[in-house]
Amino acid sequence: MLRIDEVVRECAGMFEFSRYSPDQKSLRAYTFVGTDRYGEPCDVVAWDPKSDELLSWSARAIVAGEDELVAPRLEGGLRVHASALDWLRAGRRGVLVVDWERAGPLLRDEGSLLVDDKKLGRRLLDAISITPKILLDEKPRARE
Repeated sequence: MLRIDEVVRECAGMFEFSRYSPDQKSLRAYTFVGTDRYGEPCDVVAWDPKSDELLSWSARAIVAGEDELVAPRLEGGLRVHASALDWLRAGRRGVLVVDWERAGPLLRDEGSLLVDDKKLGRRLLDAISITPKILLDEKPRARE
């Protein structure tokens, strides 16, 4: 079920319903329930069709359609959609990435990923590549 709600952008790709943050600037977004790999509700996802941005209410949804990770695949791979509109038009078959930071490890072991867009394919390749973040410690150390 798709709803229209007023939401407020929060930090790190999250949102709050504007009724709980009435003093904040809100935007009109479509919201839908995100499910876990067992088909159980785990989050609410907001989609701003103007920017095609996806936001999570509780930061539990990594991909929309997570139950597709354990479903049989007749196409030869897991379909990953480039936009929420594409995912909805496909009858919610396949997945839609909500949180790109956490999607890589989740999708890495899924075998073949099917995309309709080269840009999405490159973004997925970047997300699933195992490259550690290298941080520079700028604190000087005392020499012994």
